[in-house]
Amino acid sequence: MITKTDYFEFSGIDLDIDFKKSSSDNPSRAVEIFINRIENWCMDYLKTYYFWDGETDDLEADELAYYKQGLLHQIDYVRRHGDISISQNKELPELAPNAKIQFRLAGLMNANYGRW
Repeated sequence: MITKTDYFEFSGIDLDIDFKKSSSDNPSRAVEIFINRIENWCMDYLKTYYFWDGETDDLEADELAYYKQGLLHQIDYVRRHGDISISQNKELPELAPNAKIQFRLAGLMNANYGRW
């Protein structure tokens, strides 16, 4: 759903350049893998904690635009802070505050399953 070009237009940061500093066993797909992991994590997060089936085809154009903005904010957050969802350090929230705002505007975080 999100491309490295989308992220570049959003942030001014070229992920290909950013990822040249990192080690990867698949350098030609490192950026694509990074973006896909974040997209999948966000979808799983929203499906786990909120009433959303993960179908983007059901979203209106403005809702889809908010969803994509949320993904871009989450990509930015993980790039800056690391993947907190797999970190033992839980001082920061897993979901970026700006992504949360966008997902709420998309109507994806308006109802939850309640306490577990």
